[in-house]
Amino acid sequence: MVTVFTRSRSVRPALENTFGSVDAVSELREREAVHSLLPLGAARIGLGRKDAEKPYRAPRPAQVAQIASELAEVLDGMEDAELIAPAAVTRHPDHLAVREAARCLGCRWFWEDVAFWPTYAFSGCDRHGVRKAAGEVRYLWNGVWCRAVPQDRVDKVLTGILKEAQPELVVTSQEGAADIAAITRRSCTVAGWLHSVSASGMGVLEADFTSRSPRRSSSPGG
Repeated sequence: MVTVFTRSRSVRPALENTFGSVDAVSELREREAVHSLLPLGAARIGLGRKDAEKPYRAPRPAQVAQIASELAEVLDGMEDAELIAPAAVTRHPDHLAVREAARCLGCRWFWEDVAFWPTYAFSGCDRHGVRKAAGEVRYLWNGVWCRAVPQDRVDKVLTGILKEAQPELVVTSQEGAADIAAITRRSCTVAGWLHSVSASGMGVLEADFTSRSPRRSSSPGG
């Protein structure tokens, strides 16, 4: 796993007094990242870049090109490697920069980073194609309708969507992935992108991703 932006002073307001410097926050994130990768036996490479600070601005082409060059060095000798980069749904400049740099290297897979919406959304360029409804945000991204809901409504909204759509597969990521997997695996197969470095994100590894309910497993072609 390659982390492009490893230096930050961004933490939740309640922790600002405890982690009040770039070094303190960066060290905390490093420990979290190392811990999150232990179950996978995966290595982590940090590029040492400082994350963007407000007011956010679009990444400069020179920055994108430099990140692409640094990523290319990491990937040298790994011709069969498949890149997975953030989709930059929320338009955060760090995610935009990494997405565009990955595209320069032929990346075809992008994980949805919509869980960052409450933090980064609704800058001027985010309002297009977005509508608010009953405490949630709905928007169209690359032809796909997306919904962002508060954490305390995820269970109720997800249960309703599962009942209505009856999907064959649900892919989870971000905070609360373990809870989402627990709800979803009652009716369909679940897969998880391991992205979050928090305890709630790591819990998705404990889900039974291959289980299906008797109703779905007995359906023809299910």
